[in-house]
Amino acid sequence: MSNIAGTIKSIRDIFRKDPGLSGDAQRIEQLGWMIFLKLFDDKDKEKEILDQKYKSPIPSELQWRNWAENDEGITGDELINFVNNKLFPTLKSLTVAADDRLGITIRQIFDGTNNYMKSGTTFRQAINKLNEIDFNSSKEHHIFNAIYENILQGLAAKKDTGEFYTPRAVTQFIIDMVNPKLGEKITDPACGTAGFLACAIEHLKKQVKNIDDRKTLQETITGTELKPLPFMLSVVNLITHDIEVPQILNTDALSRELTSFRQVDKVDIIVANPPFGGVVGDGMETNFPLNYRTKESADLFLILFIQLLKNGGRAGIVLPDGSLTGEGVKQRVRQKLLEDCNVHTIVRLPQSVFAPYATVNTNLIFFEKGKLTKEIWYYEHTLPEGAKAYSKTKPIRIKEFDPIKKWWKKREESESNGSLDLVGKSQIFKSNPDNINIVASNFMMVITPNHEVIYPEYLDLFLKSPEALIWRFDTQKTTTGLRNLNTNAFLDIELPVPESIQEQILLFEKFSNCLNGSFIKEDRTIVKFYKIANIKEKISNELTFQLTQLENLNQAILQEAVQGKLVPQDPNDEPASELLKRIKAEKLNSPAFKGRAKELPPIKPEEIPFEIPDSWVWCRLGEIILISSGDGLTSFQMDKIGKIPVYGGNGINGFHSKSNIDSKKIVIGRVGAYCGAVHITENKAWVTDNAFIVSFSESNIDFNWLTYFLRALDLNKMSYKGNQPVISGARVYPLLFPLPPLSEQKRIVAEIEKQFAKTKQLKEHIIANQQATEQLLKALLQKAFEVEEMEDVK
Repeated sequence: MSNIAGTIKSIRDIFRKDPGLSGDAQRIEQLGWMIFLKLFDDKDKEKEILDQKYKSPIPSELQWRNWAENDEGITGDELINFVNNKLFPTLKSLTVAADDRLGITIRQIFDGTNNYMKSGTTFRQAINKLNEIDFNSSKEHHIFNAIYENILQGLAAKKDTGEFYTPRAVTQFIIDMVNPKLGEKITDPACGTAGFLACAIEHLKKQVKNIDDRKTLQETITGTELKPLPFMLSVVNLITHDIEVPQILNTDALSRELTSFRQVDKVDIIVANPPFGGVVGDGMETNFPLNYRTKESADLFLILFIQLLKNGGRAGIVLPDGSLTGEGVKQRVRQKLLEDCNVHTIVRLPQSVFAPYATVNTNLIFFEKGKLTKEIWYYEHTLPEGAKAYSKTKPIRIKEFDPIKKWWKKREESESNGSLDLVGKSQIFKSNPDNINIVASNFMMVITPNHEVIYPEYLDLFLKSPEALIWRFDTQKTTTGLRNLNTNAFLDIELPVPESIQEQILLFEKFSNCLNGSFIKEDRTIVKFYKIANIKEKISNELTFQLTQLENLNQAILQEAVQGKLVPQDPNDEPASELLKRIKAEKLNSPAFKGRAKELPPIKPEEIPFEIPDSWVWCRLGEIILISSGDGLTSFQMDKIGKIPVYGGNGINGFHSKSNIDSKKIVIGRVGAYCGAVHITENKAWVTDNAFIVSFSESNIDFNWLTYFLRALDLNKMSYKGNQPVISGARVYPLLFPLPPLSEQKRIVAEIEKQFAKTKQLKEHIIANQQATEQLLKALLQKAFEVEEMEDVK
């Protein structure tokens, strides 16, 4: 292994000398397409020997052997010119038949890939090193697979690319537990670099006995990946694992309407780590039923997985905590999963398994479609003894899953004692008659009604009623001091159920807007509650409308401000054009800006979104600001007794004893749910690498004016949408900025704050009215209920 490892290391060292390559992601992309062409040509040579009629989809002059294989071949400017002006343009527009999957894959790879190298000399050195590997040698091919896995693992160490790689130990464990059989159709609809699929291939190879088995394996492994870099790397990954024509679609798996999937599209096994914490592309959610529509990618992928599985199909997937405990759409998605599938096992992973890409708690979910969930086993996998967190140099290892594999075959409950993992089992409770199922674990309870007997919304409304409230608050404290709901007591409650579903729907519609609907059998009670419900509905709608209008008013104030309409112009103000000249001159002389900002294109007339006053000037944000990432700081590294605030994308998220800024700064959320959020720090603070620090000429641009403008932009819309939204200078710097004279900036800020003070006062008044109204309605409802109870006693 050392020779091939040394070769790859030498190539990457050569890359570091080239002025065009910047960062690991670019170096991996460059190495990826070079390996692809070399690997593809080596495979072509093998196919030509076995089949004299075989013709490669790559034109002869572009095959690796004809421009790269000769160590004395083209170099310098001639090489760069060939690659940039002949190789890439031809492969990007490769003419192929509609059913030529391999040709289409080649075209898609080079349509989304780049040559970053600028020095033809270093390029030739890298090519010659790569020529030392023979991919047709079974020994070298096997060794290279391990080396390539290490290359992909490098993606995991970066926040911007970690979404594409799942630790090998996790993929291997899931494949081992799902245990695919040869002939079963396997897919990963969000395959990244195809780690799950590569593990599945190696698992299935042990079952291959003849040529027909090999053909079956080739045809039953599929995946989907939208982004160009992981798509290219996934294709290479499958080819190195002996898949001749990788069936990886270069598209968004969520872009297809859910109801369009036919039986022939369905699969036996799904193994995946779907994007979580991210926002799907515009309109993607409309491909899903209305009650499951959301911008959260993980929730939509889970619905897709359920739809894609055949009855009896199995899945092993990674999901964040939010998918197991969230409300609203998440709850409805979770209910569908539990009703349509048997979720039999959940393995909870430590927080740092996917760091630094994601630090949320994650779970491995195993389920089978076509059976109702009746029992869920929970296994909490803890960190190895003495370890505080996983890291790039000490990732999770497959042998750590050995105790779980042993437990898997013979399941027993146990408690964590510091060295053992925590194991628990959910229980199933049935009402009598069999109208309701409850799946209860140590942290949640999922109630599933028999839809033929009980209308779900009717049951939901009952659970909010005073009768159910008696049960909900009649709980016992556990040894931990926490209250614990008594599941059996719930099943003993007398639930008044009208005989027909239609009657239940009618009652639900009457009471659905009532804060605490009560299910008393006599009609006289309905009259009381119906009146209160109507009052509550009208007041609530009005107050909600007022709050929405206030938010709209605030946005309107900001829009008026950025268009120069909020305050009158003063002819004595120095024109903003002179101000911009000073800012640019200051940037040129500032060490912080030197060599950091790239040349920005001039502003075209068609780009200008609105007219601004004559004294103002349009410029690009990159002309006046510089953004730089903060410094990494995990929750484990924070000083618990520190008093210096720590800022991330969501504002203050902890405290520390050290600072990395010593004056008030504007920070912008860089990644995740709070990507694009704008905050102002304390004078002394620590800014993490989840946020950007904004630097600018504070003597020429008013601090608060720039803050208000950045908030008005809604920067989240400018982010890259993947597993997690990410924003970068490439998206921020080209944005247009209307620059007013400095004196007018200060007048605008004073007027914004004056107007915002008024809207804040109005908002507080509305919220106070809303709270008072809700308290009054609660009292009225409870009073009515108490009177009814007294009359029943008489």
